[in-house]
Amino acid sequence: MQHAIAKLLIPTAPTLLSILGLSVLEIFLRLRGVGYDTLGPLLLFGIVFSTVFVEGIQGYYTAIGISLVSALIAGSEEQGAIKIFGLTTLGVTFCIARLKYLRYKAILQSERAEVLYRLSRDLTRKNGKLALLASAASILKREVPDTLEFYLVEGNQILKLKGTELDPVDEHLRTLPDWVFRTGEPAGKGTETLPGADALFLPLGTDQKRFGALSVQFRDPADYYDEDKRSVYETIAKQIGEALERDQEVVNGFQTNLVQEGEKLRNSLLRSLSHDLRTPLTGIQGSIELLKMKLNEGDTPENRELLESVSEELAWLARMMDNILSLTRFESERVVLRKESESVEDVVGSAVRVLSKRLASHPLHIKLPDSILMVPMESALIEQVLVNLLDNAAKYSNPNAPIEIEVGVEGDMAVFKVADRGIGIALEDLTRVFEKFQRGKPEEIRGIRGTGLGLSICKAIIEAHGGTIQAIPREGGGTIFRFTLPLEVETNG
Repeated sequence: MQHAIAKLLIPTAPTLLSILGLSVLEIFLRLRGVGYDTLGPLLLFGIVFSTVFVEGIQGYYTAIGISLVSALIAGSEEQGAIKIFGLTTLGVTFCIARLKYLRYKAILQSERAEVLYRLSRDLTRKNGKLALLASAASILKREVPDTLEFYLVEGNQILKLKGTELDPVDEHLRTLPDWVFRTGEPAGKGTETLPGADALFLPLGTDQKRFGALSVQFRDPADYYDEDKRSVYETIAKQIGEALERDQEVVNGFQTNLVQEGEKLRNSLLRSLSHDLRTPLTGIQGSIELLKMKLNEGDTPENRELLESVSEELAWLARMMDNILSLTRFESERVVLRKESESVEDVVGSAVRVLSKRLASHPLHIKLPDSILMVPMESALIEQVLVNLLDNAAKYSNPNAPIEIEVGVEGDMAVFKVADRGIGIALEDLTRVFEKFQRGKPEEIRGIRGTGLGLSICKAIIEAHGGTIQAIPREGGGTIFRFTLPLEVETNG
């Protein structure tokens, strides 16, 4: 700072030469008898001429110096003219200095605007963080006299741009880039934060998102305290940050579209596959039932057991296909439910019949309301929920362990409960069990077949009906799955 002030205030050699030359000329002309009516305009011209070609406020020194020399060699009768001359020269010098300053500012702003324009134009043509930073570094190396370095923060790493590569920085060089990245404030030389550093560090990014830091080593040490020159690099850092932010948004958008398209393709394939498989499965099931009816009582137990096994396997495949079809329906389209007022007793009974063979080894306790309970629902979907919950209870319970179904009313909601005495669910997994493809721990599910879709589909169906579903640990072991359905059909009024 002191260096900058001294540079402005200490008279320069051109200024001293101007004062000396004009003083010698004035003394010479005065000895030749030239009066101030002629000498004044001549000296004024010399002062104006020297002011135009000297830096900053140095023109004032020329005007003051000549005015003092004139006062010393002038007679008493010329003192009034000398005062007018001095004021005139100071005023003229001020006007010239002001015009020079404005011209300097205009040129500087024009040069800065040109640099920013070229930088912006080039950044719009690049993609990727590395390409953007390398391009910016190349342009600025040609356009600005100072030394710039770029730092990117990615996770716990701080990377420095070296040519066209990003390399991790040493541990002792992390402090300033990391501090600037985290706080969004300048640091280093010319600031109050670690002013002993050898460069000024500025945040690289925008108000919404920062990516790292830009370090600036000014060629002239006085420029560290020049707000105008610092503001240029602040603008450059922000402009590069905006380009990095746009690039990240494009990448994120591309990835999102890619995931969405992948999901659409996956759902389309699953839906097509499920439809194609569901038809022959239904036909095979019918054929097996017909074959079982035609078997003579004298047929071997082995054959009858084989047919039962095939029938059970086909039933499992059919339930899996139903789950996949429901999954693709709820994920690939805006589901419009075909609700009708259905009897709870009928829906529960239908679900139990579907799993009659699966539940044969488990005592089944069903508790329904004393009076007929009608609930608005798409019955096939709620039946599927009950089938999935009952199948889940049977899979994770020992043979002969009881399974309970209870339906009641709480306020304006019908409440369904499916309870078992199985292995239970860990507290930390109570919410995760409703995620897709989520299954128990390996030691818990060994030998248990499943896709991890059943409970996630239950959640999607119940929430589409306007209800909720949850898993509750059961005292004494086991789990209670509880879901609700609104008793009144929602209307838009």
